[in-house]
Amino acid sequence: MDNKYDVICIGAGPAGYSAAISLAKEQKKVALIEKSSNQAGGTCLNEGCIPLKALIKISKLHHEITKNGAGYGLNISSEKPIFKDLIAYTKKVSDSLRRGLMFLFKSNNIDFIEGEAEIISAKEVIIKKDDNQLKLEAEHIVLAMGSIASEIPGFKYDGKQILSSKQALELDELPSKVVIVGGGAIGIEFACIFSNLGSEVKIIELRDHILPEEDKDVALGLTAILKKQGISIFTNASASIKNKTSVVEGIIKKQDGEASFEADIVLVSVGRCANIDCETLNKIGIKTQKGKVVINEQMQTTLNNVYAIGDITHYPMLAHSAYKQADVAVNSILNKELKNIDINLIPNVVYSNYEFARVGIKEETAKTEKIDYKINKYSMRACGRAVASNYPEGFIKIIYEASSERILGAAILAHDASELIHQLVIAIDKKLTLKDIAELIYAHPTFSEAIHDVCRS
Repeated sequence: MDNKYDVICIGAGPAGYSAAISLAKEQKKVALIEKSSNQAGGTCLNEGCIPLKALIKISKLHHEITKNGAGYGLNISSEKPIFKDLIAYTKKVSDSLRRGLMFLFKSNNIDFIEGEAEIISAKEVIIKKDDNQLKLEAEHIVLAMGSIASEIPGFKYDGKQILSSKQALELDELPSKVVIVGGGAIGIEFACIFSNLGSEVKIIELRDHILPEEDKDVALGLTAILKKQGISIFTNASASIKNKTSVVEGIIKKQDGEASFEADIVLVSVGRCANIDCETLNKIGIKTQKGKVVINEQMQTTLNNVYAIGDITHYPMLAHSAYKQADVAVNSILNKELKNIDINLIPNVVYSNYEFARVGIKEETAKTEKIDYKINKYSMRACGRAVASNYPEGFIKIIYEASSERILGAAILAHDASELIHQLVIAIDKKLTLKDIAELIYAHPTFSEAIHDVCRS
């Protein structure tokens, strides 16, 4: 093997593999390093986006048929699903996509190398696997090591009763009682999955509402929907564990006192942290800050020929953000025209039964920054397609500039919000006004026409 490359990409998740493929298509000699071929695709493909969304789809289908079937005039029994079969399906989906990725690496002449990578200088990387060691050199290095689940004191992961999100996707049996510590996106998604399949679910959130980084009206709207589904939510609350026997016994500490709980599993969902060794990076001149790699708008680290993209940077820890960062890094390496990323235009999505999606500024941000803004809000109960599909809950909120009516931000709590939000990504990017949307013709009946209606109002 020739150990000299144009570019070495460390990490084969969305950031790393996207950069590697794009560079290879430009005739660059590329090495892509990952611990194992079974981890190609990274967290997203193997333990996050893909298997989790597959499981959400299955669980929603089960919930629709067994819980809502009678309302549709369907008499269908609510047999308990075989959980390990559902997990097997998610693995099948991931395996299929991973094989497709490996084919892309091969067809684009990318050297996929298995092993633990360590950058030792601005142009050198050492790869360790078993007792072997390989040294590679490159003109450019792209760091894309991804992230791992954060831990909190008193909740050490054991893979059986105290679980990370990854471990929750490896369960053989459906737990009867589930406690979820953390009311962010991942916690809410798992809450819906387990509840849809028949588990008793409690969410414990330290701050005063779930989705603590979002506007409170959205969080309260989703809270009402989740509670209606039977999910218990404790805010301004913390948890601790007393005993672990056949079940986990613990305490929920609230502002007005304490409550005990018993659970088959406790899922800890308190965010993720960058999968990097800051001390090692600092030693070779790559600056880190608050556990992340410091980069400029071209994704360059403090070593100009070394780039960092994805979850190890300060950008949102989202696969679509990582893809865009990869594009910027690739263009910089190729000396192509650059278009910097507007973080405001990165949509954020929560894939619960009723999805939540947001882009642009939040209402709280508009208030803080003293922007002269107005709000248009539209209830999904006025949308014919939503009512006909038995998804009448939720709303669309559009934040716009008072003087020009230019759209500045949007939040959607609705069925398929993840698909609807992109109309508003385009609207904000192209500086469209409410009138620009209102003058369009939307098909009826559709979920999308709710966006048309909220702009007309």
